[in-house]
Amino acid sequence: MQATPQAQSANAHAVSGGVTSRGNSGDLPAGYIRNAAGIVSKVVPDPANPQNQISIPISDYPLLNAWLQNEPRMLHFDSVVDRNKTAQISIELECLATTEMRKVLQRQGFMLAANDKTAGDFFVSWVKKLQQVRDSVASAPFGWQDKNGQTEGFIFGGQLWTPNGSSPSATANPVLNHQYKPRGSDAYWLDAVKLVTSQGRPDLEAIVASAFAAPLVMFTGHLGMLMSAYSKESGIGKSTALRIAQAVWGDPIRAVQSLSDTQNSVMRKIGEVRSLPVYWDELKTDEDTKKFVNMTFQIAQGKEKSRLNQHAQMKEPGHWQTLVVSASNDSLIDHVTQQTQTTLAGLYRIFEYTVKPPTATTIGLVDVSEATIRLSKLNTNYGSVGLKYAQWLGANFKQCEVDMATLSKQLNIETSAMQEERFWISLIATILLGARYANNLGYAVFDEQSLKTFLLSSLSTMRALRGRQTVDLTQTINISSIMAAFLKDMQAQNKVIHTDRIHIAPGRPPNPNSANAVKVLKPSDTSRLNGIVVQVGHNDKLMRIASAAFGEWLKKSGKSRHLLMEALQASMATQHVVGFLGGGTGLAFAKENIIQIDLSSSNDLNFVDEIQ
Repeated sequence: MQATPQAQSANAHAVSGGVTSRGNSGDLPAGYIRNAAGIVSKVVPDPANPQNQISIPISDYPLLNAWLQNEPRMLHFDSVVDRNKTAQISIELECLATTEMRKVLQRQGFMLAANDKTAGDFFVSWVKKLQQVRDSVASAPFGWQDKNGQTEGFIFGGQLWTPNGSSPSATANPVLNHQYKPRGSDAYWLDAVKLVTSQGRPDLEAIVASAFAAPLVMFTGHLGMLMSAYSKESGIGKSTALRIAQAVWGDPIRAVQSLSDTQNSVMRKIGEVRSLPVYWDELKTDEDTKKFVNMTFQIAQGKEKSRLNQHAQMKEPGHWQTLVVSASNDSLIDHVTQQTQTTLAGLYRIFEYTVKPPTATTIGLVDVSEATIRLSKLNTNYGSVGLKYAQWLGANFKQCEVDMATLSKQLNIETSAMQEERFWISLIATILLGARYANNLGYAVFDEQSLKTFLLSSLSTMRALRGRQTVDLTQTINISSIMAAFLKDMQAQNKVIHTDRIHIAPGRPPNPNSANAVKVLKPSDTSRLNGIVVQVGHNDKLMRIASAAFGEWLKKSGKSRHLLMEALQASMATQHVVGFLGGGTGLAFAKENIIQIDLSSSNDLNFVDEIQ
């Protein structure tokens, strides 16, 4: 019988009592044996001597450690298709015993016996036997796996890594399986990462460290975090750092998101990679940035939208706890805050910093052609670093939880962080802790102190940026700006009337021609009025606004009526009444819901004066 997996002969061999089996022989159907090298053969009577038996190999390659996956239904087994390297071979059950079976196996490097006619029968029988003796493995996304409400381990590289060892696991998406299947050696990653770390540039190191930070987001209690690294200049290392970061887990080219990807496909992918980082590169145009920003709030929510399966039944939406990183040529802050023009919620969900170009004195710069060659090695060598990290995470997640709590508390005290800054502090904590774990694993590439100094400096920049945002309605100047914009818009449409006072006493107002009549003041021009939306009373310092028209204007402007009214009421005496705009001037039309503001109740809000 053949003794090596790469033997080329498929001839029959006599079966003797000296044949030994290797591994899980109990998984084979009746009539098949496995030898010491893992070669599986069918046992049949010898045509020349029926009293004896011979074995006919199914393949000259070993078939070991088989398991079944559901959703989709697949058979997986280990073999040796390259010299001294074990690989996992996978085939969908619907391909077994068909003309496609040989092609599917050979595309993965597994060769059947040249003239074998029974391989299809064997694989079908093997699946039946496996179904009898083993449970199939349910498909699960990458990342953290729970069992009975408790963290069980970390899924990556076709295995569920736990404190007690590993067991097979599978993902349902064959494209992602291919993009995130560890390949080659981590030596090429260690060589490529020096392109960043040799320069002493923590802005780029933060991008690389995000690869180790993403799985730690779970221990912060948050769902989705967003980090943006931008610079006006191109070719200064952002894309290089991003590719190196992606190569920790998967294909540095195909696994990075592109602008042609739809929002639904991106969210579906995040729901399947779940705890692994997601990278966006080359956000250059205003349209590119807006497209990306539209997804930021869904990322922070931690789940994709509900959808139906092919049978029109509700399908469980994908969910995640991870870090999304973008590299762009422009700041995302303005685009994010435009989506929420009366709250800082959008700003607090993104941590952004500027990547500065290297100077003439920057150390460790490498010739562009050399850097390109070293970086290209990652195209066929990726995922090995992530595999090692996944094994460590699965075995040490309890320690990760303790470390994250300790570091987060330390940073909160050190930075005097406010409650609304929790996203920023947690993101910094994950980057720093991820860098520490990478160094402890033997990938000693990060300058942890320099990285911390840089991130805390970036936090100070974010705080200063927050203070300059016009969407912060705790600042009276921002309330004034919104109200002044509304009044200017209404005045331009000839919908504002200025009077000496506003009639608020019970009963009908004085006749317009009487001595006590409400008088229209300049700059009002009643001949050009296009309806009345705002009435300003100068002597009594009152202002009335048509509630419906104001709400419509705020909606068109993308501003929250609820939040603005809360801020306005906190700053000035404001009440809702039913009455007339222009009452006593002869211009009033009909009763309506009105917002009445006492302009004298605040010395800080002077929006009426701003439009005079």
